[in-house]
Amino acid sequence: MSSFVKIIKQDINAACKALEEDEFDLMNIFANRITSNAYFIDNKRLTLPGVLIKEVAFDFISLRKIKGDISSIKSIGKDFCDRLKKLIHEENVEIIGMWKSFYEYKTKVRKLQVTKIEQNIYTDNIEFCDAVITKLVTSVNDEQLKKAVNGETRLIKGFINEIGRVISVHGTKPSQLSFLILLKMLDRNIDYLTYMPKKADSDVEEIMKLAKQVFQFWSSSKSKKEDDIYTEATDILGNLTILWRKKFISYLDPYRHIVAEEKNVEILPLEAKKKIGETIAKAIQKEVTH
Repeated sequence: MSSFVKIIKQDINAACKALEEDEFDLMNIFANRITSNAYFIDNKRLTLPGVLIKEVAFDFISLRKIKGDISSIKSIGKDFCDRLKKLIHEENVEIIGMWKSFYEYKTKVRKLQVTKIEQNIYTDNIEFCDAVITKLVTSVNDEQLKKAVNGETRLIKGFINEIGRVISVHGTKPSQLSFLILLKMLDRNIDYLTYMPKKADSDVEEIMKLAKQVFQFWSSSKSKKEDDIYTEATDILGNLTILWRKKFISYLDPYRHIVAEEKNVEILPLEAKKKIGETIAKAIQKEVTH
């Protein structure tokens, strides 16, 4: 097993090197590789560094679009990577340390992701973030959650958008940040249900079960200590991430199915197109003359 953990460490080194060279898309690919390799060696906990590095990659992709030159702020990401590499040992993975390092990283980087107006006007208000998340979570019943899991609504994406916004502007704490990470991984699984060609009831039930665990995580987090929050989040995240990689192996990129469906649309014969065109033209003329 220790030789396999070395492979994960090599993946992390590759991702960190990609960060140094401004190859953030490649960094994301290496992050995905970590999660896949963790699945292959049956170690759910080792998906965590991959998920966190993926977040860093997306942060810097966004920052580059916002600021252009990011050479002066890359040290924030590099510091996180350097700390992460020291937290994986051959026989032990320091999960709590990884979460705490990511929390410290996110506390610094979030202030760079908002406008100067927001920086100057808004103050930190973690209690407000608590209230927002609780309002969102308690507003959803099982039927609404199942519709979201089944791809009938974009509820989870809406949650991610709102929670991400208030965290960026008003600050965050461990339970809030870990809940947001869980929602993002849940949403990646839902994307497969939304776009995969066929889905069985068992596919929906599998993700629904995990979705309930994610929501329950938030509901019970207020009574838990920080380390316990991170431990529980890691367990749920590991199950979500492993399922996500299994779906990837089966279907690759879920969005490709949209293209496949479009290619399967039957093209109408020319004569039929003419008739449809004539019908539309007559309808428009009728609307104009009346």
